[in-house]
Amino acid sequence: MSTIKQVASQAGVAQSTVSRVLNGGSVSKRTQERVLHAIETLNFKPNTLARSLATNRTGTFGMVVGDLAGPFFGSLMQEAEAVIRQHDKLLIIARGNSRATGEREAIEYLREKRCDVLLLQVDELTDAELIALSKDIPIVVMNRHIPELAGQCVYLDNQLGAELATSLLIERGHRHIAHLSGPMTRRDSQQRVAGFHAALARQPHPLEPAAIVEGDYQVEGGYAATCKLLADGVRFSALFSANDNMAIGAIEALREHNLRVPDDVSVIGFDDVFFARHLTPKLTTIEYPVAELGRIAAERALKLMDGTLEPTGLAPLAPRLITRESVINHQDADDTHI
Repeated sequence: MSTIKQVASQAGVAQSTVSRVLNGGSVSKRTQERVLHAIETLNFKPNTLARSLATNRTGTFGMVVGDLAGPFFGSLMQEAEAVIRQHDKLLIIARGNSRATGEREAIEYLREKRCDVLLLQVDELTDAELIALSKDIPIVVMNRHIPELAGQCVYLDNQLGAELATSLLIERGHRHIAHLSGPMTRRDSQQRVAGFHAALARQPHPLEPAAIVEGDYQVEGGYAATCKLLADGVRFSALFSANDNMAIGAIEALREHNLRVPDDVSVIGFDDVFFARHLTPKLTTIEYPVAELGRIAAERALKLMDGTLEPTGLAPLAPRLITRESVINHQDADDTHI
């Protein structure tokens, strides 16, 4: 196995110069080319542990997500990992399970692995806790905006997305609209509920929600919440689900009660995960550009590591209405099927 001493001899430079090239230090272009050529010729493999001790960097990034399953987190992780790997770095992923204790354990695990930067999609840790953490280790926060960490946050305009969804239903003639929210401890759920209310209130004759039932962002939660609406006798001709998973559960519950989508009840989701276009009917929804979220978060993490990240915050990612088959015109505002 070749050594750094042999590389230095082959390139005709000092060992310290080879170290600077390996660690991204300042050398002339000509010197860098000679060292890289010597490395290739000798098939030199740097000792990763030795380099990490010398530079206090491991070239490893850590990511905490709520879950490792499902299309939403899959797209997020895949895009972030691809960007980080392009820069010859590695990404370690841990699950926080959307619980404060789980999120803290995942962060501690990644810190023990000596990750250079953490990318965090956490739901239960407070802003204050994340601000304090950022003073110990560089972090990028995903799906959440913290003003004190503006340059390190990548997030969606959730309220605007909910307004787009609700406004479509109103434009199609629906006046009795129910909403299946996510867990109300989560900020994105709160923002989507706020957008739902804002769109209803903006009408010339402000509308009241038919009902708001709290769900859990899971298929089963959407099913249970819709069954509750039906059992309670709530009148609604349209249903806005805070994500596509719950929309699937809602459609199942409606069918079991002999209600057709969209003929009897229109349904709109949120996220536009890959299966939304394959449902029957194809699901009208709000696109969450989650792959873009993963890409931007990884790019900012790389800049944070090398000290080139500007503190100026980014504008939130823009949601987009995706119109398919699950929402139709409602002719008579007083004629609800429920």
